[in-house]
Amino acid sequence: MIQKKVAIVTGGSSGIGRATCIALAKANYFIVFVGTNLQRINNTLNLLPTSGNLGLSLNVTKEQAIITMATKTIDYFGRIDLLVASAGLGKSTSGRLVP
Repeated sequence: MIQKKVAIVTGGSSGIGRATCIALAKANYFIVFVGTNLQRINNTLNLLPTSGNLGLSLNVTKEQAIITMATKTIDYFGRIDLLVASAGLGKSTSGRLVP
């Protein structure tokens, strides 16, 4: 039996990060993804084609959040095989930084 690998995707609740979560789930990974919007996190969980995944509401610009992300992943799955750093900030039309 092939054991599933575990991937963490930051910024996984929308955009490229969400698409990455879906692709990795289809490739037989368990997914841990991080975002800051609970509704988007739940939407992403519902879009994943497999169960047993974990969505976390964390701000990865904070060091403690990164530690929490890694700790919760190890506690939940016992391992981390892949990290996709997809979280980012954009600029609104006013020039203000937005998540």
